[in-house]
This record gives sequence, C-alpha cells and structure tokens, in this order.
Amino acid sequence: MRCPECAQRNSVAATKCASCGLKFKKKPVPRGAKILAAGLGGIILLWLIAAAVVPIFTDPEQNLARIAKRVAQGPSDGNQAEQLMKEFDSALKNYLSVIGTKPDAELVGKLQKIFPTSAFEVHVVNLPRNLRIVEVDTVLQANGYLVMKTNGQAKVFPLTGLEVLDDARLINESAGPMLVLLGHSGGQPPHRPHVKIYALLPDGISDETEKLLPMIKGEGTARFAANGRDIVLDLSLLSLAQTEKLFARSNQTEDGTIRQSLDWKDAHYVSRYEYGNSPFVALYAVARCLRYPDLTRAHAQYLGAAGQELVKNYKSNDAGDFQAARLDSAPGRIDYRLAGNIGKFNIAVAHSGGNWQIISSRVSQKGQPEPTQPSLLITEAKQPQVQVTSEPQHVTAKLAGSKTNNQQTRIASAESTPQVGGENAQISGASSSINLRTQPSVDGKAIEKISAGTKFTVIGRDQGWYKVRYQGKVGYVYAGLVDYNKADAYRAVTVSRTSSVIDDRHKQLTTVSPGERVVILGSARNNKYRVHLVNGQIGLVDKRAIDGSTSSQSAPVESSPRRLTVTSRPNPAPARAISADSPPPMMP
Repeated sequence: MRCPECAQRNSVAATKCASCGLKFKKKPVPRGAKILAAGLGGIILLWLIAAAVVPIFTDPEQNLARIAKRVAQGPSDGNQAEQLMKEFDSALKNYLSVIGTKPDAELVGKLQKIFPTSAFEVHVVNLPRNLRIVEVDTVLQANGYLVMKTNGQAKVFPLTGLEVLDDARLINESAGPMLVLLGHSGGQPPHRPHVKIYALLPDGISDETEKLLPMIKGEGTARFAANGRDIVLDLSLLSLAQTEKLFARSNQTEDGTIRQSLDWKDAHYVSRYEYGNSPFVALYAVARCLRYPDLTRAHAQYLGAAGQELVKNYKSNDAGDFQAARLDSAPGRIDYRLAGNIGKFNIAVAHSGGNWQIISSRVSQKGQPEPTQPSLLITEAKQPQVQVTSEPQHVTAKLAGSKTNNQQTRIASAESTPQVGGENAQISGASSSINLRTQPSVDGKAIEKISAGTKFTVIGRDQGWYKVRYQGKVGYVYAGLVDYNKADAYRAVTVSRTSSVIDDRHKQLTTVSPGERVVILGSARNNKYRVHLVNGQIGLVDKRAIDGSTSSQSAPVESSPRRLTVTSRPNPAPARAISADSPPPMMP
C-alpha cells in the first residue's frame, strides 16, 4: 500500500511506512467475515469432541464395554434389567460378528479384556463345519450364540431356551445337519435338564425342538451317550410325580430315580424309560394308576395283586396331591401311609422278583372326591354335553363288518363304566360268530359262541369289552367286533393301513393290518390314538391308520357342529372321563 505522507509503496500487510515510519490505520473486518470465522471455529470444536465420544457408541468393542460396565453395576429394577439385557445382547452379537473368525485364544482374550471377571464368564465350544458356540454368563443371565464362519466372515445367531449350556453335538442327516444342545436351569440345584435342537440352514438356523423332542419332565441331569447322538437323562421320580400333580409339592423324604433315554432314530428322538429299584416306584405306580386306571397293566409289576385291587376300588380322576410317610420298616419290607385328596391308605411294599411291589393295602380314611360322569361325548366343536338319567338304555348291537360313509362321531369313554343297561339286540355283520368269554380278555374262557343274526343284551363295559347277557349267561365280548350305535359306546374302528402298535415307551408291541378292528380309548394326541386290541394289549397307533376307517359310531354330515347327549346309568364308582382337551398322559 502507498504511504499518504511520502508516497512510498509498502506491502499490503505493513502496519507502518518503511520510509517515513508513519503508522497505518487498521482496516475494519467485515461483519460477515467475523460470523464465518466463528462458525468455522465451532464446527472444528464439535468435530474434535465427536472424534473422542462417538467411537464409544459406533465402535462395537467400545459400545460393548460401555454396556458391560452397566451390567456389572446391576440394574435398579426389573424393567431396567430387561432393557439392559436387550442392549447387551445386541452389542455382544455385533461384536461377535467382527471378531467371530479369530482363533479361540484371541477371541476369549478380547472378551475377557472387555468384561469384568467378577461379573462375567466366557465359554467357547468348537464344532465341526467351522461352527463354534460362544456363551457369556452374566450376573443377570447367560447368553449363547452360534457363530458360523463363511467366506472369512462371521454370522451370529442367538441360541435361546438354555439357561446354562453344558454340551453340544452336531448330527449329520441327509436333510441337513442338526445341532443338539444340552443344558440345565440356572440357580441352585436341583436343576431341570434342558435340550434344544436346531436345524442348520444355508442362511440361518431353525428351532425344531418341539417337533423332534419328546416331553421332558422332572429334575435331574442330561448327558450324551457314548455314540454322541443319544441322550441319557437321570431324573428324580418325585419331581416327575409332582410335575404330574400326583404328589404334593411339599417336603417329602421319599424319592426314586427314573432314567429317560432319548434315542436318535429317523431324524428325531424317541423316548423310553427305565424305573430305578426303589420303594418309591411302587408308590408312584399306585398313585398314577388311581388317576389313570387304564395304565394298570403297564405298572402291574410294581402294583402286585394288592395294588391292582386298590386301584380297582378307589380309582378317581381326582386322585393326586399324595404325600408319603414311612411308618415302619423291616428287612425287605416298608410300611407307608399314602395320604391324598381321595383318602389315606396304609400300604406295605416288599422287594420281590427284582422289584419293589405292593403286598398289602388298607384304607385308613376315605375321602369324598367329586363323582365323575361315566362317559363323555365330544362333538366336532369340542363342546361336551352330558346328561345322566336313571332310565335304562335300549341298545342295538351287531357284529362288526357293515361299512358307512357317514361322518364319524368321536367318543371318549370312561374305561370302567360298570352298567349301561340294555335290552335284547339284533346282531349281524361280516363276522360269522364271536366268543362269549368269562373275563374281559382273550384269556377268559369261551363259554358260548354268538352267531350273526342272534340277539344279546349289552349290560356294561370293561376295558374295551362289552359285558352282555346271552341265553341266561353273562359274559364278555370284544367291543371291536360289535357295532353298537349308542352314544356311550366304545369307538370301534377298522384299521385302514398297516401300522405298528407301540407302548408309552415307544417300544413296539405288535402290528395291525388293514381290516382289523380295534377300540379307540380317548382322542388323538401327538398324531396317535391309544387303542385296545383284541389280545388285550393297549398301545398307540398312528392316527393315519385309523382316520378314514369305518367306525361303529356314525352320524350324518352336518354343516354345523352337532350337540349330542349321553344317557347312562349313574356310576356308583367314580370313573375317569376322558376329553379331547385332557387326554391321558403319554408318560412312562
């Protein structure tokens, strides 16, 4: 710039003249420039702050460390605990997707560096196919994740339903690999064993536990068998009985063990049971059969003659909440008092034939349970309507063999209704004759043959057989060979396809073929019917072998549910009414 005194040229930035020394006046800064400068300065300051803070939220490691610190401090209430675990789960999953492909030592080291050791534990289980399970136990809960290594990247999937992971196996099937996890409930023992089954898909996992695993009840332990596929569970029999509400949930000193084996067959688990050798097994058997008398035969080795007689006289669907107290004991014999909501019983058990068995029983105090209806009819809408009358039923029965295309009406009958009443009935059908026996069993002596076209009178039912009067003689005929078109009748059907008959332990009893007649006991459960065979065996048959077959109970097809009525003599001895909503248990 030029000096106003001496006209000397100076630089633009000069504050005074280099020739005469005159000081130049400062030029004013434009207002806009000041605002711009201030704005730029603020932006720079915010950027510096963000550079220090944002990584805590955006960087997976720092974000996980921040939330882990809050977890270690503990939540203030239940709502905060739930929210905190959701945040921790999300943060841990994101961090594992970053470090999931690293070697075990490095992965565990990074997690332990983040987590306070007093509040966290880290476990890693390696599996074939580049799979690993990472479990992080916190003060709030355990979090398990399946990490899949694919093309150098890690895919992470939460594993739910296990409070504590114990072991894992990968089972290769033609349809794809299956991941089986064993674990147990948290807290103090005794623990409940947990089992989870996942199908491994190309882009994820699918929980198949409900489809492939039988029900597990009770407290105990679970482990893989030597073949790495089957599972062995050692369970407390008392805890199982309490789960079934057979024994009261109170302090009880008596207990036994039951081994539930889960065998891997045809891409799913099949359950079988082995009772331990303890006196409590006999007590459990009688308590169970008092409520479910149709299981008496399955528990006969523990009931003995005395126990079976006790069940016969005091069976009730109200039986339960028992408590066992030991009264006296001697070598090979123990006396108990078994008290429940149907009464108190003095029971003696003794070791006989390798098992503890009931050898005597006496009623010390009989309860007053609510009497149950002798039978129950379930309509298609599952709305039962029961009517009891003292009028006798007029029945018509004929030998099985006639077919009908009418819609089936499903009957769920009590297994021990002693009297139904009746008059002479015409019999006819494909069978040329049926045997009249002294007992409701093929072991009963055949005292007469009833030919097609003859008349007889139905006067009762017993374990899948009709009690009848024929030519002055009273005996039994198998219900599966009789068409009896009354509401309280057994549901007798013709098998439509070949099927195995299995017991409650999934052990094959026999095979039924198309054309054979069986009696259905109750409604279908787990796609199987419980049936009574002519040889006296009770087992489970595939639902597909029964549905579509000819039934002795039929009704015209209607567009709306049909309400039907059961008419029967009152039952002096309480009998169990089976409904579609409460089928008999399929346990051991």
